[in-house]
Amino acid sequence: MLPLQRCARLSLFLALLTWVGCEDSTEPPRPASIEIGGDDASGPAGIALTSAPTFLVKDQHGNPYGGARVTITVVTGGGTLSGAPVESSSSPTSIGAWTLGARVGVNELLLSVDGLDPVRITATGVPGAPAKLAPVSPQSSTAQVATAVSPLPHATLSDAFDNPLPGVSVTVTVSGGSAPAHVTSAGNGSVVVPQWLLGTASGNQTLTLTAGAASVTFTVLARPGPPTSIALLSGSGQSARAGTAVSQPVRVAVRDVYNNPVDNFSIVFSVVEGGGSISSVPVVTDAQGVATAPTWRLGLRVVPQRIRATLGIITAEATATVATDYAIDVRYFGPAMSDSRRAAFTRAAQRLSAVIVGDLPAVQATNADVAVCGVTGTAPLSEVIDDIVIFATVKPIDGAGQVLGSAGPCYTRSGGGLPVIGIMQFDDADIASMETNGTFEGVIMHEMLHVIGVGTMWGPHLIGQGTTSVGFTGQTAKDYCLDLV
Repeated sequence: MLPLQRCARLSLFLALLTWVGCEDSTEPPRPASIEIGGDDASGPAGIALTSAPTFLVKDQHGNPYGGARVTITVVTGGGTLSGAPVESSSSPTSIGAWTLGARVGVNELLLSVDGLDPVRITATGVPGAPAKLAPVSPQSSTAQVATAVSPLPHATLSDAFDNPLPGVSVTVTVSGGSAPAHVTSAGNGSVVVPQWLLGTASGNQTLTLTAGAASVTFTVLARPGPPTSIALLSGSGQSARAGTAVSQPVRVAVRDVYNNPVDNFSIVFSVVEGGGSISSVPVVTDAQGVATAPTWRLGLRVVPQRIRATLGIITAEATATVATDYAIDVRYFGPAMSDSRRAAFTRAAQRLSAVIVGDLPAVQATNADVAVCGVTGTAPLSEVIDDIVIFATVKPIDGAGQVLGSAGPCYTRSGGGLPVIGIMQFDDADIASMETNGTFEGVIMHEMLHVIGVGTMWGPHLIGQGTTSVGFTGQTAKDYCLDLV
């Protein structure tokens, strides 16, 4: 049996031990720590995270603690938080819908629980999908066809919140010319097309940059190159009476080396053959590169008619013919005649064919002996004659100052009596002086009119013969004669 004093001490020790043990096991739970799930997430700037971070409050024994008052606020990055809980639960709890700030970078929340130090929840905003291509260089410009565009097309690629997007492949599409099919955006989102060579067709040409939903278009008005050719469009090959204007204006088009119309260039039109007339005032090409010639009045002879359109060293020509149905066929006999004298007869015939324009029925000549007309060295004619054949010669007759020569019809048509074959002969001694004073061609034309019948066989159609007011009964001929004045 123990002593009483020792017993009392042992009881006191046991009592104290029992009290201490009861205090540890019966203390109420309290928040002791915060556990974060999904920290350091990342997502597109300006967009809500697809998977929000969670938190779990634990007590001093490491068990989930529900009902603790919770406060969550945005402290960095400028985002927003909605649907945030106000107290903890016994399981991991979402912080709510966290929309990151519009700028790329760090976003932070501060989560506070009563009685504990606040904790920070972090997420990183990264650039979003391509949404904008903002032009840096001008979107509209002008350049010459088949040349490189300058300045180069330049834009900045960003997401919906203007965050630059580096390293993105951007598609390049051109409506004319050539350029790389793809370019890659630089670190600051800069997109530069290294080369755009325009096509050869004038007009608007476009280049479009595309990345996702973002696009931008650059437009260049491709101007034609310098003029290299003049093309005849219309108005050539017409026919009109001598001394009158062609009915349709001549039109030409100025083109560059790629056949583009060239506008705003001055074209000068001029007569180069036939003796007609046209204004020399320059004509400016229109938007289609077309220049319309001024009124072209044909010459007074039945010879080729030709005008020329000129721009620097490039030209184009249009032709026309003097309308007539009356053919004068001049043939030569006797001594050899010089080229200049033959030319005088030819010019006279060309002029009279331009004045007398009506056709006469063709005549079949059968063994028509022209010797009876005074023509030597020529066999009888067996041919179809349309409209008149005139034999001409220059030969010695009786010396200067005597008989100049003679001219007139020899064979005439049956019925109407108009000439079909005639003769003209001149004294060589008299011709020389007329060539010197410039009257030879006029004399030939006068005498050729006698062969045709004027003053010899046209009497019934003339009025006022022997007076200073000779007229002609054919109204159409009178009108045409007046038109030539």
